[in-house]
Amino acid sequence: MPSPFDSIPPFPDNLRLSPIAVLEQLQDLVRDTFAAPLHEKLQYALERGVSLFATSLPARSRRPAKDQRPDSSEFIRISKDHLHGVIPSRSYPRQVEQHKPLLQSFTKHGHACGLVCTLAVELGLEANAFALLDLFDLVAESLPPSV
Repeated sequence: MPSPFDSIPPFPDNLRLSPIAVLEQLQDLVRDTFAAPLHEKLQYALERGVSLFATSLPARSRRPAKDQRPDSSEFIRISKDHLHGVIPSRSYPRQVEQHKPLLQSFTKHGHACGLVCTLAVELGLEANAFALLDLFDLVAESLPPSV
């Protein structure tokens, strides 16, 4: 009997592995950020129509389900463009600001191995086909006409 996993491509052999220390730092960052007191989190709370990049607190938003129960999840959206200085940044919790280099490395490498490699493979190209063309730190409208 075929497995539902048969259609999933093999894990690329050439991907770098994340050192366990980096993963532990990310876990500590998440723990510290969400353990902050409510009054600190409210400074960065999501405001409808203002910005998508903010902290969403439990019971401050509603699930799109028919029962309209209060949402019980808490998360923070951090803009990749803010992290990498592509566009002016809003302020983020101190935990995020203090760990920008860690988050920059994580988002840049995650983007490269996830989105860029997957797109190339799906187009029938080598996984690294877009690696040299990945102009991660530029705003789209600032690209030279030859690109």
